Amino acid sequence: MADPKPSVLRTILSIPAEIVVGLYVIVDGIVSPLFRPLVRWLSSLQLVKRLERAIASMPPYLLLVMLVVPFGFAEIAKVYAVIMMGEGHFKSGLTIFILAYVVSILVCERIFHAGKGQLLTIAWFATLYNWVMMIKDHILGWFRTTWIWAKATELRQSLRLATRRLKDRVRAAFGMKRKGFFERQ
Repeated sequence: MADPKPSVLRTILSIPAEIVVGLYVIVDGIVSPLFRPLVRWLSSLQLVKRLERAIASMPPYLLLVMLVVPFGFAEIAKVYAVIMMGEGHFKSGLTIFILAYVVSILVCERIFHAGKGQLLTIAWFATLYNWVMMIKDHILGWFRTTWIWAKATELRQSLRLATRRLKDRVRAAFGMKRKGFFERQ
């Protein structure tokens, strides 16, 4: 019977991966809510829906290439942007970083969303995906027990309430109905 405890070497080697995934989860958790309305709108477009159906019908390894190419460019651009910011070109670096993040979220996320079923038929990809999701869930589970999470949750609820009040005031000022301009149908 195999020993269920991982080796010391494997544990040591997994620490940097867990740190990278953890940082990505934290940054993604902060930034992605800003893009959700845009992603929702984009995914509602008929052209995007047709493209997603076409993507979903492609072979898994072609999908992988379609995912890796824009992801690779976006990640390289993010590293370049950080280097630019570090060398004193903060505005240019920040602009490139934001654009690269937008590409990651809008293009890569849509490709992955459309082709996830096909991509998970690749055994090594499914194993890697499940491993990353396990680390993500572990880190999020721990992070949700911290005081930072509690304060962030309180802040989020306060911001939602303030936003709802502001929307109601704008609606009242312009005689708008509850659903429509600001709300999803």
